[in-house]
Amino acid sequence: MPNFPNARIMKRFLQITFWVFSICFIFDLRAIAQVTARRITRRITESNAVADKAAAPAPATVKTNVAPPQILTNTVSEKTKEQKEEILQKTIAFQKKRAEEGAPTAQYDLGMRYLNGDGVEKNLELAQKWLQASAANGHTSAIKKLEELKKK
Repeated sequence: MPNFPNARIMKRFLQITFWVFSICFIFDLRAIAQVTARRITRRITESNAVADKAAAPAPATVKTNVAPPQILTNTVSEKTKEQKEEILQKTIAFQKKRAEEGAPTAQYDLGMRYLNGDGVEKNLELAQKWLQASAANGHTSAIKKLEELKKK
């Protein structure tokens, strides 16, 4: 070190600075702060979940010997059957539209519907038409299915 009046102070300052940077590098204080924040967040969410479970009222159980009316049960099941049928028809219409636009997945799905009779009448010719169109667009499942059909 050069010889000037505060050389000892400067040397001590550099030593302390070196050790501070070394400690920060070794322990990487940012990583420690992140881990601590994650632990705190995890503890808060876990304690909230436990508190929510504890605060939830127990389900009321009522025992009766009276069976529910059969009329209401039939109405609900018929309604859901109608809803399911409506959803199925909308799905098929959408698949037909997409298949005509050239979407390989829709072509494959429509071909499989015609092959299995799922929501549509079984029709082997239409099934092969859509599967061939899908295979021409590179759909691997359609290619495999056509090979299976040719073997039969």
